Amino acid sequence: MCPQEKSANRRVLGCRWVFANKVDKTGAVCRRKARVVLKGFQQRPNIDYKEVYSPTARFETIRCVLTIAVKERLFLHQFDVKTASLSAPIDTELYMKQPEGFDDGSGRVCALRKSLYGCVQSPRAFNQKINSVLMGMRLVKLKRSTADPCLYFSEPPRRIVVLIFVDDGMVGGSDEKLVQDFIKELGETFELTSKPLEYFLGVTMNVSKDRRRIHIHQATYITEILERFGMSDCKPSVIPIDATSKNAFDGEIDLSLDYRQAIGSLMYCMLATRADISYACGFLSRYLDKPTKHLWSTAMKVFRYLKATKYYGPVFKDLGSNELLGYADADYAGCNNSRRSTSGSFIQFGSSVLHYQSRRQSAVPLSTLESELVSACETAKSCIWLARLLREAGYQVTPKLLIDNAACISFIKNQQVSSRTKHVQVKYYFLREKVESGEFIINHVASEDNTADLFTKVLPKLTFQKLRSLAGIVNGDPSSKSDADAGGC
Repeated sequence: MCPQEKSANRRVLGCRWVFANKVDKTGAVCRRKARVVLKGFQQRPNIDYKEVYSPTARFETIRCVLTIAVKERLFLHQFDVKTASLSAPIDTELYMKQPEGFDDGSGRVCALRKSLYGCVQSPRAFNQKINSVLMGMRLVKLKRSTADPCLYFSEPPRRIVVLIFVDDGMVGGSDEKLVQDFIKELGETFELTSKPLEYFLGVTMNVSKDRRRIHIHQATYITEILERFGMSDCKPSVIPIDATSKNAFDGEIDLSLDYRQAIGSLMYCMLATRADISYACGFLSRYLDKPTKHLWSTAMKVFRYLKATKYYGPVFKDLGSNELLGYADADYAGCNNSRRSTSGSFIQFGSSVLHYQSRRQSAVPLSTLESELVSACETAKSCIWLARLLREAGYQVTPKLLIDNAACISFIKNQQVSSRTKHVQVKYYFLREKVESGEFIINHVASEDNTADLFTKVLPKLTFQKLRSLAGIVNGDPSSKSDADAGGC
């Protein structure tokens, strides 16, 4: 950008300085940043910008990359594009006031030649530029995934797997030199910082020396949110939620509580690594607009549980199996307030977790069959997406859906119509079509072994810990015994 006279009829946008500290996996400040940020909220649609959508990698995709890495023994590195938003051109004419401390008093304004932080089209402009660079690599020929546009592959034997999350990236390669050469070529266009994978998006990633095992956790992030909400010295808990939560929405509403902030902090932890608090987060998020002291107490119990299991997280390892297994379950009319059911989904590839979800259904089901069918269909959709992603990566998989309800399995496999199923919506019949075409396999699983049960209801301590283990959530700090196993309350 450079000071000049602005064109007629163009709005001059404001700006401000933003200062931030960047921390490493121990929470120590490793870099201090100062940025001039455009006040993008002043931009007008179809005048100052056109399209703004930019894809962002999903956490399911990140877990897929880690799973592929342990199966193929890939060397993993991470990289960060410095001043990413300043590196891509924009397709509109924008003017900005001179930044504080750099105003020459001439009354002239800054014409933006490239995007700037705060500019609403900056993420899209950067994504388009890095995509063009990756697709034009000289080192290897990369293919962009259709399942997730932030994921790129090359074919073996010169295997490269690249994932882009805004301006952060993860790259795995079949040998160390190939990864270094890739980063070097990418550095010809962007200014990068890179290092072996260890702390990515606030998640600590412990890769074993033989690259056969990766354990991830958020101990640093959990410590930060415990301090933020005054729970650093709290008494640990063995479970995240108990039966007393059933009536947690009763009582006087207290809008002075930082309830939304607390649930938002918990949800990031849940999305990234902690499948075991999915049901608790789903339950608590139903009442964001009407928090009570009982709900606040229930949320603090989740913090107490996280303190006890700070180093817990999913583990990725290769046990030789390439089965894509999806577990589906539902708690019939489990919500006391609305009488809706809660769907639970859990999908793993081999022994590695890829996807999990706990969600209250959108309508009241009239039978356990219907609630289980809704859950099965939601799980099947995620299985289809993950299967497409894995096939693009070279793994030929046929999803297997495991359900513990015999009536639901019979309804899917057979062309039966009864008084209990006349009203079932047509969209839930697509699973029957997939099974008939051979795209899916439906099997029965015992209720006590159905991992998806972890995401549907409040469970007793022993059942919860068993299903948590089946979901692959293990302690990443084996040198010390977890407070949760030592007998907290």
